[in-house]
Formats: sequence, structure tokens, C-alpha cells
Amino acid sequence: MKKAAACTDAGFRAAMAAIAPGRTNREIEGAAIEAALRAGADGIGMWPELKTGPVSGATVYQKAYDYHLLNRTVQAGEAVLMDLGFNYEFYKGDVGRMLPVSGHFTPEQREVIELMNGAYQSGLQAMHAGVGPNDIIQACIHYVETHKDGLHSDLAKRAA
Repeated sequence: MKKAAACTDAGFRAAMAAIAPGRTNREIEGAAIEAALRAGADGIGMWPELKTGPVSGATVYQKAYDYHLLNRTVQAGEAVLMDLGFNYEFYKGDVGRMLPVSGHFTPEQREVIELMNGAYQSGLQAMHAGVGPNDIIQACIHYVETHKDGLHSDLAKRAA
């Protein structure tokens, strides 16, 4: 399990380093795959998924019908939604994050990250013996619902 996590971490760090204006999603994915395999991964547990710019909100169905949606040139000022995972000895690693193309989040992107982190923390706090998954999800939703009126940017309001 630790080796699967280490391989996934190697892939994630390589993808993170490859994110820059002018790079394509496929170039960034390739960097992740190469690094994970060099770290000892047996294979891809989950194809590196990078959603950038105007296609960040693409659904699973849209991606299934048009894989070109996930291969575009990333631009300065955008954020990359990245989800990837690699296998080792039948164990699977997984990581998902939002990263700024230019190296720093815009104030609008930062507001979204803070909202999502707050929701995530609420879900973690709700976890304890006897609590089901729906209760945890509801804790996350409740956080967003109780904080959405204080949001300032259109981006954060759409995310909520």
C-alpha cells in the first residue's frame, strides 16, 4: 500500500512540475505516468485526468464521448483539476488536487479552494464510529450551504 502511494506521489509531483502555460494536458499526463513507472508502479490505476480552463466542469459522459476535451493547451491564470493513481502489487494509490497553472492561485480560485477545504474538513470531523457515508456527505454539503452567502467571486458562487 505504501509503495502504491509512493508511486502515485512520484507521478503527482512530476505532473505538478510539468504544469506550465503552453503545455498540453497529454504532456502533463505523460510526465506523471513516466515518473510513476520509474518509481516502480506496476501500472496505471486511474488514467491521469486533467481538467483545465473552460472544460474544468466537463462531466464523465462528455469526456467519454469526446476525449479531446481533456487535451488542450493550458493557459496562464487557469487552474488544473488533476486526479490520478498508480498500482503496485494490486494496491492502488489515488490523489486529486487543484493546482494553479501560473504557480499562484488567483483570489477567485483561492476562495473556491478555501470553500472546498472547509467542506472537506467538515466531512472529516463528522467521521466516527456509527456514522454512515450519507451523514458525512451531508456535513460537507451543510458547510457549503452555510458559507455560500458570504462568497464574493462568481467562480466561488458557481462552485457552491
